[in-house]
Amino acid sequence: MVVSNATAAENVLERIDLAELTMEKITVNLEAETVERRQLSKKALDFAVINPAYSAKENRYVYAVILGMQEGVGVVKLDLSMEGGEDCTVASHLYGPGCYGGEPFFVARDPNNSTAAEDDGYLVTYVHDDNA
Repeated sequence: MVVSNATAAENVLERIDLAELTMEKITVNLEAETVERRQLSKKALDFAVINPAYSAKENRYVYAVILGMQEGVGVVKLDLSMEGGEDCTVASHLYGPGCYGGEPFFVARDPNNSTAAEDDGYLVTYVHDDNA
């Protein structure tokens, strides 16, 4: 499973920039009774989402919100096949000054195509522009 881990969580509600948020992959091995944690990015990320067709299946790609001082300032695509390295980021987009986004959703380009690539689709979110 991929989760956001907030250390110094007491700061999250007042000033998210003071919290130490990391995106981690947690692997639970029930037979060996072990838990393994791997950091996927050094960026502050939250609201992870995958292609819903890959729910309860092994997936390669995870999309998340890049957090700024208190809002989402962009989105990122992580490739879990790169998890042995220092950062799994393969693509990112920042919204620009004064623009803030919400939680993303993955929408398949053709939901009826069972042979489509896992990342063949669109990442949809809203973006508010304080400059407008």
